[in-house]
Amino acid sequence: MTKLSPPEQIETAEIIAIGTELLLGQTLDTNSFYLSGKLSDLGINTFRRQVVGDHRERIYDAICLALELNDLVITTGGLGASQDDITIQVVAEIAGKELVADSSVTAAIRKLYPDSDRPDFIIPRIPEGAKAFPNHNGTAPASLTTFPYKGKLGRILVLPGPPSENIPLLEEQILPYLAQYSSARFIHRYVRMVGIGEYKMEQELKDLVAAQTNPTIAPYAGEGGVLLRVSQRIEAGDEDRTQALIDIIEERLGQYIYEIGTRSLEEVVADKLHSQKLTCAFAESCTGGALSACLVSLPAASKIFKGSIVSYASSVKRDLLGVDPEIIDQYGVVSAECAQAMAENCRRLFKADLNLSVTGFAGPEGATPENPIGTVYFAVAVGDKVSVHRKFFSGNRQRIINYAVATALDLLRRSCAE
Repeated sequence: MTKLSPPEQIETAEIIAIGTELLLGQTLDTNSFYLSGKLSDLGINTFRRQVVGDHRERIYDAICLALELNDLVITTGGLGASQDDITIQVVAEIAGKELVADSSVTAAIRKLYPDSDRPDFIIPRIPEGAKAFPNHNGTAPASLTTFPYKGKLGRILVLPGPPSENIPLLEEQILPYLAQYSSARFIHRYVRMVGIGEYKMEQELKDLVAAQTNPTIAPYAGEGGVLLRVSQRIEAGDEDRTQALIDIIEERLGQYIYEIGTRSLEEVVADKLHSQKLTCAFAESCTGGALSACLVSLPAASKIFKGSIVSYASSVKRDLLGVDPEIIDQYGVVSAECAQAMAENCRRLFKADLNLSVTGFAGPEGATPENPIGTVYFAVAVGDKVSVHRKFFSGNRQRIINYAVATALDLLRRSCAE
């Protein structure tokens, strides 16, 4: 990396997603989510994003505001040949440019659409002098317009809206082009944990958070686990200091960490099962098959997952899974005894290496004084040994289920290591 000087340097960018369908909630703005991450990898900061409808004046105002605050403005959507595709017209107006045909864009369209010589076929235009990025998956090209704006250099990059066109353009052409205008890079490393709440995690690391400069620590709470993002902005000549910080985090919270990287908990579990050539099976009650769904969503699940019984009703626990009716009558379906019997019978039926059961009260009904809503029992049968665990999760029904699934997966992970 070499140090660039203004006005060449691109340090900040703002993304403007254009489309009334985004404001109405008919379409998710996945482009901005994806693009923010890619810009961060290039060392370009994104401090704000906007969403505007297909309205000329509002698009104009949004772009002008973003130009005043940023080195680069990126729009997604509002390109093509339909009446509401007005973004490129607004960009040309702001830049004081005429819209003209570009030979590389025309050639790409004629290759993709052989009938583009028809009189009624519209070849898109871009602002005069703009850098063109031909679209090999659609008609709307991307373009980067550079022009003087209020005493500084204005840059507007326009991208098509469909992700099937947007992402290939970014990956193949635009991101490599933008990389030359940034002398910094970001390193992002992720520490993923389960079995600890966000508050306790923050208490354990509050001195590190208070002293952070670069690298920085950002905590996130999820449904079932917590995540730390350790980030460092790397300038020319800088050293990577993220590992030293992660070493401290591991020393304090290592018992809860299941991944330093990008894998999900179910991916970590699946990889352990594959590497150790182990199989698993489940007897689920309150999770209703959600635990099984986590594994079968992954490739080659048939090699590690034998099957499950979703024994939601007491009669299914008794008649299909084989839980002794006396256990249900004496201890109830949400109990250590029932969880153990479910795991043992799961082992008998599936003969897997790891057999796990889960039963609990997700609410809003069914609780007892001894086992309030949020109480969940787990049992893991490995060989001739069975371990039973009781957990309590707060929150609504779905949150309890999500935490139960995460806890069950973590028990599997730990059982693989034993």
